[in-house]
Amino acid sequence: MAKNTLTDLTEKLIKDLSNRDQKIIKKRFGLFDKKPMTFNAIGQEFKVTRERIRQIQEECLSDIRSQKTPAKLKDFINAAKKILKQSGNVLEEKIFINELKEKFGDNTPDSVVSFLLNLDENFYYFSGNNFFKPFWCFANIDLNEIKKLAEDIESILKEKQTPITLNEIKKEIDGSINLKHIQNVMYIYKKIGRNPFGQFGLISWSIINPLNARDKAYFLMKYYLKKPIHFKVLTNHLKESEFLNATQAVNRKRKEVSIQTVHNELIKDPRFVLVGHGHYALTEWGYQPGVIKDIISQVLQTSNSPLSEKEIISKVKEQRMAKDNTIKFNLRNNNKFERTHDGKYQIKAMPGIDDENKSILSA
Repeated sequence: MAKNTLTDLTEKLIKDLSNRDQKIIKKRFGLFDKKPMTFNAIGQEFKVTRERIRQIQEECLSDIRSQKTPAKLKDFINAAKKILKQSGNVLEEKIFINELKEKFGDNTPDSVVSFLLNLDENFYYFSGNNFFKPFWCFANIDLNEIKKLAEDIESILKEKQTPITLNEIKKEIDGSINLKHIQNVMYIYKKIGRNPFGQFGLISWSIINPLNARDKAYFLMKYYLKKPIHFKVLTNHLKESEFLNATQAVNRKRKEVSIQTVHNELIKDPRFVLVGHGHYALTEWGYQPGVIKDIISQVLQTSNSPLSEKEIISKVKEQRMAKDNTIKFNLRNNNKFERTHDGKYQIKAMPGIDDENKSILSA
């Protein structure tokens, strides 16, 4: 079909309606490239009840359905049924309309596609609410089953407390349910989101829907960078990341993230550790918080025996980007560390502690 064919088809389908009915249908569906109006708003304009407008709409659609179906409309309806069936019988409105526009003309108004779908009683349109986005499904689909499936998946995610794949979700629920159906139910359920790795989780999780600088930084480092990185370089990654910037609301002006903001956010978030020279790592990678002398203390505390200077330097460098001389300087802290008779190092015993422990053990 050529572009604009659906628009031409719609104009022909409504031309036999009365002038009043044509106006009502155009206002109700937003034909052509206009904003759809509610039954109530149209009723006020025509000085009738919203119920009367609803009745007029149904009468108009019924009249059009009773006409001989044009071949172009049959092609459209068959294509829509095929797309919906391949999508597990349920599909988010925006996705459904875009797929039909790709097939029948990209510059076809969304309102025209929606109107033509309403002409076939095999389709059902759900306008959306606090929990579900607007979507299309086949009329014989039980909406309660969609709701139950969405809530079951939500429960699974709450129990897992970590993003999981579509196949992992399918293993947790009824194996007879179509995989595409499961996927598209999650797409229309507002409480569930998906990250670029095909993992699903609750939209409230920052790992699924990162909104602030530190959550976005965590996402990038965990899934993309996977190594310590300087906060200035990280800032550039945050500015360039299309996915992370797309999480901003479309109607909200995106704030340009600054180097200082990123640095300040990372410093106060326990998920990140400053490992030296402006470089940050994730705590979950095994990096411990603290300055060099704290890391030396941790190294010695986890050792069963005193360690040589070389051994300490090696282990500290696993945690920090520090020069040998910097580690040696901190190791000379006589208030925290002491050398053994063989030249190795251990944590300095606090006065009185050893005697107290001996008395406890001998009691």
